[in-house]
Amino acid sequence: MSDQSDRELPRPPEGRQIHHHTLDSNQLEQLIEHPVTTDEADSKLPPNPGTLRDLVRRLPSPSASSSGTSGGGYGRWTTIFYLYGDERRAIRKAVRRNEEFIANAFADSDKGNNPFAQGWSEEWYQILCEEWEYHRRRVAEEREKESLPTDFFERLSPKKKALLQILLDADGEWVRGVDIRQQMRDDYDLTVPDKPGALAIHLSHYTQWYSEEFRRNLIPGRWVEDSHNHAEFRIGEKYEDELRDWFKIAE
Repeated sequence: MSDQSDRELPRPPEGRQIHHHTLDSNQLEQLIEHPVTTDEADSKLPPNPGTLRDLVRRLPSPSASSSGTSGGGYGRWTTIFYLYGDERRAIRKAVRRNEEFIANAFADSDKGNNPFAQGWSEEWYQILCEEWEYHRRRVAEEREKESLPTDFFERLSPKKKALLQILLDADGEWVRGVDIRQQMRDDYDLTVPDKPGALAIHLSHYTQWYSEEFRRNLIPGRWVEDSHNHAEFRIGEKYEDELRDWFKIAE
């Protein structure tokens, strides 16, 4: 979705300074750029009475509370100020700033209550539903990116499992490749060559299957004392908790 409003927003006449008792130029320019919260505003909002004050609108909370901070037991509501005609961007920002409030309110709506019915038009409510659905999809996609690929554990061979378990047991400490290979032989009864490249083969599979960035996040590596002959590895923080949970269940 575009962040641009469908309506061309008003701009102050060129070369004319807006009177300080009305909406000042800084406020206007800021609101043209994007809707703002009270904390983000360059100066007090809403502005003092004046010719341009009617351009500034406030997105009310679903409970139509006069304070605009809370209502209905849904949590805190952060007030959004915007210019007339910029309702969609204001609602989009409200969704990001009031995620907990809106989630709780929609949950209550599923029970037969609609906290948005008071103070919200049908058009606003429709925009809210669209923006909320878009926001939920985006958050879900971001969370999915932070998780291991769905086929990751299916592809783990005994040697790959042993490598991950050894690094998990090291609790984030660096472990030399030669020590990992020895431990795979001693503790897991696996046949592992002595040559340094024995682990690199398994690491390269993650690059082939997913990406180099994924491999580095999964198992970071570095050369020992710049020798370029011996490497050491540790478990990456990004997927550590997920790996620990899986190995705990698999035991």
